[in-house]
Amino acid sequence: MLNYRLFNEANDSNFTKLLANETWSEVKATVNTDEKYNKFIEIYTKHYDEAYPLINKRVRRRNERLPSITEWLEDACNRKNLAYHEFIKTPTIVGVFEIGGSI
Repeated sequence: MLNYRLFNEANDSNFTKLLANETWSEVKATVNTDEKYNKFIEIYTKHYDEAYPLINKRVRRRNERLPSITEWLEDACNRKNLAYHEFIKTPTIVGVFEIGGSI
């Protein structure tokens, strides 16, 4: 699973608008400096998460086995791919028959 935030002009303007519309009254109402900082971070993070939502994307690994491919079929595909790459490196008449081709 790949998690990321999308940063673009539309999200930037939305974030700026959210911060501009914030009154910050909760921050001003607190007396303690630590509480002011924590309240500021809480409000800022809330607007940040709203403007730049976390996007989850499923990344499928290349070697992740598909349920419809059996083990022997996967081995056969690997042998064929290996023979093909060997043929590309050094093409021969015998190599054509190894990858299932014809003359």
